[in-house]
Amino acid sequence: MNYRKCLFLIAGALNFLSFVKKSPYLDEGEKAYARGAYDKALEAFERAIEEGDETGRAYFFTGQILEARKKYREAISYYAQAVDKSLEKNYKITTLWKLVLLNKEFGNYEDALRYLDRLVSAGVKHENLEKLRQEMELLLSPQKKEALSLMQEIETREKELAPFRKSPHFYRDFREELLHIAQLAERVFNLDSSQGAVLSKAALYYERTGHVEEALKLYHRLTFVKGESARAWYKIGTLERKKGAFGEALVAFEKVVFDSKDKSSHMQYYLHLQKSQCYYALGKYDMALKESLIAHRMKPKESFAELFSCLISKKIHPPSDFLCTAKKPGAASDTLEKTIYYLYVFEEAKSEGDREKGGQALRQAFLGQEFGRTEEEVFPRYLEQDLHTAFDFFWLTKDYLALTQLYERYSFALENEVFVKRIALAYAEIQKYERVYELLKKHPFRWRNWESLWEKTLLELGYFAELKNHLWETYAGEEKKAILEQKLEEERFAKFRESSEGRELLQKLAAKEGKP
Repeated sequence: MNYRKCLFLIAGALNFLSFVKKSPYLDEGEKAYARGAYDKALEAFERAIEEGDETGRAYFFTGQILEARKKYREAISYYAQAVDKSLEKNYKITTLWKLVLLNKEFGNYEDALRYLDRLVSAGVKHENLEKLRQEMELLLSPQKKEALSLMQEIETREKELAPFRKSPHFYRDFREELLHIAQLAERVFNLDSSQGAVLSKAALYYERTGHVEEALKLYHRLTFVKGESARAWYKIGTLERKKGAFGEALVAFEKVVFDSKDKSSHMQYYLHLQKSQCYYALGKYDMALKESLIAHRMKPKESFAELFSCLISKKIHPPSDFLCTAKKPGAASDTLEKTIYYLYVFEEAKSEGDREKGGQALRQAFLGQEFGRTEEEVFPRYLEQDLHTAFDFFWLTKDYLALTQLYERYSFALENEVFVKRIALAYAEIQKYERVYELLKKHPFRWRNWESLWEKTLLELGYFAELKNHLWETYAGEEKKAILEQKLEEERFAKFRESSEGRELLQKLAAKEGKP
């Protein structure tokens, strides 16, 4: 194991020892469960799951209730999620036993064997374990046996990577390992088409490691797998939206059909929110508003303002219940929602003609906060027009420092020629010629006065060898020779004329003119 991975191993161990996130709804659910109020318990456990409870007990007790109600397949699903959370050992062993026995009962022998192996790894010793293993292995076909072997290999490899998963660059640093697991998972599905969850894992690894097209292919395959179709279409829509293919994304989102037994509103909420983003990007603002309101009313207690500024800028005025949280900055806890709030303040300032207030609002919106994830992930495409508005505002008000800071943070959305030209000039205004040099080298655009800026940059940085080559290549022709002579006489070229490169250029120019 190399040095980098050792560091991540230590970091992973520290993360494991840190506090596990626990929802307050979990206690409420367990109390209801203890007194036999199972419907109230289920409601509380669902809220705990939606809040991201990491203990696993919400899944475990939900599985217990479903199993008692003879909804065994649903119980298996919840137990399977519980066992991958931070369950206490006694809960985990109980859950693994249930997964072995329930999967065996339904003929899911490969899954049952996989959980049986986990029981053994947890240190459980029982006389029936080996008997169960032999009984189930006899029932497996050769293809199923091969698939099971591959799944065991996947589990082993994932276990090796487990300590590193919370590292900030996990999918980048372990890209090759994850791609190999994805390929193994594809082979499993080809051998056993019932293993939709394994193919879904492969698609996720392709997606997270930047292989979007491969991920899309697998998600399209998953649309034909029972139990995976809704999530697959949702993922297809999400990826198409991130690519900027908003029409294709909407087609996928329209195909998301939820299981009638699925009472969770979590994915439905985000489905409507994503559809609203797509409609906004396509200029269908009335539809964007419609989908936004559905999402908002599904979760009215949440701070919700993501499309607020965008809709206001298009003179689309949502009802007051939609806007209430956006008007209160204290209610907006999410970074993106704070951004939207300050964009609303900018719209107010613009209508009032208050440039100073508008500038402060834009600085708060785009420069005043730290993002916990990469900007590409947290910064939706439909907000780019507001970013461009901020860029134009800072340019017109000659706030060059804010302009360069904006570019440093959002260069992924400001890479076209118009933005880069202005940024280069802004860096020159605040005398950051190293950045001007980097930009002009990376983006070799040609525009009026480009040569003048490039020459000034090289002079300021003392890059005389590069300046000599530029001047000779640009002005050595007969029709431009006079321009070169005139430039070299200017005061700003004094240091260059005295340098060895400057003297060499003057000699070359004199030789071209036939002077001694």
